Amino acid sequence: MSPWCVALFVSALSLTPATVEKDGVRVEVSIEAHVYTWTVTNLDAPPITSFDFECARIYNPHAPMGWKLQEAEGRLRAWTEAERWAIERGDSASFDARVTSTGAMLGTVPVIVGFGPDQPEVVFEKVWGPVPKSPAVIALVAALVTAIGLLHALLLARRERRKRPADTTAA
Repeated sequence: MSPWCVALFVSALSLTPATVEKDGVRVEVSIEAHVYTWTVTNLDAPPITSFDFECARIYNPHAPMGWKLQEAEGRLRAWTEAERWAIERGDSASFDARVTSTGAMLGTVPVIVGFGPDQPEVVFEKVWGPVPKSPAVIALVAALVTAIGLLHALLLARRERRKRPADTTAA
């Protein structure tokens, strides 16, 4: 891969940061293979008791000890009812899930961090996460692969015509 392609790819990824911070809460996303991990850090906020985000095509989600998980209608919600499991000021906790290799791709999703029933939530509008692939994306990829294959075949045919020696037999 050319250095320009690598630079373009890296700069495109940096348009939306993997770490976001707001109102005393930091959410950091790391992606390794098909495993997405969201690390929530309480920098200077009340104890964090819930973490909620949109998700597409996930399975095998994990939350910290003492937290419950519920996956429904394209959202994953994690929460704790016990104060001792809440994410206290200065602490971090990680939530992760595997994403299927079909039907989902990297995008940005809203994330909601909650502090309890009488506290306002912190909403992060754009955090990395799995989003559903639209049929248009799937069709575009198929069209591009077909076009590249056809272009490759045409270039090979043209090269073969140029290599062929001229017919020098005279009758």
